[in-house]
Amino acid sequence: RPETSGEGRAKIKRSRDPLSPKPILDRRLLSDALDDAGVSLKPGQLDDFYQLLHRQHYPPLHEFLENYRRNDAASKRFSPEGDDQRRSARHAGGGRDRRPLKNAASNKPGKRNIRNLPKSLLAFLADPSLNFATV
Repeated sequence: RPETSGEGRAKIKRSRDPLSPKPILDRRLLSDALDDAGVSLKPGQLDDFYQLLHRQHYPPLHEFLENYRRNDAASKRFSPEGDDQRRSARHAGGGRDRRPLKNAASNKPGKRNIRNLPKSLLAFLADPSLNFATV
């Protein structure tokens, strides 16, 4: 028997329509998808992913992966691009600067904590059939 409100109308329980594409910021949906894909993360690695995503202003996933790989290569003293290409790519963002946000505390000597994401997570995010979006 459905519940009735004061006016005598029946309350209808509504379920949420499935989201398409799924928002990457929905931690429960992402965790379930990672479990289904067999990707296991250590505590804090999902938080590191969200922190890196936030510092890059939530770009599309393919851009996030390109930026992550470029920054990872630069931290290992190997640059896949020349300086001219890097400068032009920085200014080609349609007038919007997409450089990561600066955090003064993390730039102090001895305080550089480079967040390394597992390769299995990066491969999961690079999958073209992935139905997640950052916006």
